[in-house]
Amino acid sequence: MAENIGIGFPRSFDRSSNPVHDFHTNDAEIKSAWRKANRLLKEQKIEDDTIRIGLIVGTGAWQTILPELEPHIDMLLFVDNNPSMSEWVRYTQGALKQCQTREEYRRSVYEDLRSPWQDATFREYGMRRAEEDHMGDKHFLYSDANYEKSRNTYLQALASGKAMMPVYIDLADPIQLKRLGNTIGSRGKVTYANFTNVAEHIADVGMQDGNAVSMATTTYPASLRVLPFHDNVVVQYSKSTIRDGPVMLGITAKVATQLDDYFGNAA
Repeated sequence: MAENIGIGFPRSFDRSSNPVHDFHTNDAEIKSAWRKANRLLKEQKIEDDTIRIGLIVGTGAWQTILPELEPHIDMLLFVDNNPSMSEWVRYTQGALKQCQTREEYRRSVYEDLRSPWQDATFREYGMRRAEEDHMGDKHFLYSDANYEKSRNTYLQALASGKAMMPVYIDLADPIQLKRLGNTIGSRGKVTYANFTNVAEHIADVGMQDGNAVSMATTTYPASLRVLPFHDNVVVQYSKSTIRDGPVMLGITAKVATQLDDYFGNAA
């Protein structure tokens, strides 16, 4: 039986490729990449009547970047083809809303044995530490002041009516993306996107005329172009720094100033 998540995309476990189950951002250089992305967002020229959409694949260290990202968006969507990721986003959103201190947040999310995520967060310990290490003193759990700023920004955004929701969706499926674009509406434009290294994860699973092809240069960009990207969109993404056969040993965060720039560098 289908189950709806976010704004109405069906949860399906019949997929040709397995989704990645990394709940934390472990991209090296993410701190400097976000610094550049934030500078570009401040310089961004967007029409006054445009509904500015932020789009994050996975989690994108959203609690950490939210105080600086929030003034530049009117809606934030967390998109992923992993239903567990959508549930994780909802869970951590609830924790940020309810937990008044960072110690409370850590206990609720990472230490409470009653948490349905206890096993997952234990396995993700290295990823969590990688996110904190890479973000350094910018991380929302680095200090009481950081946590308070992130939490207050989140609560104020909710109070002002800004939607921040997870959406289960396959970025290589133009039909699903068209539905998302229709939901966003004629005035909505994606003005910030963080794709992590999703292009590399789906690069070798496509078939065309019976032959395996790189989806990074075919289905993937063709699908993404269905979404209403603004001409001045700021794109944050990641690329492998070392590859040992099919195994990625490290990824580094990068920033592009337009969708075409992203396609040119991500493939």
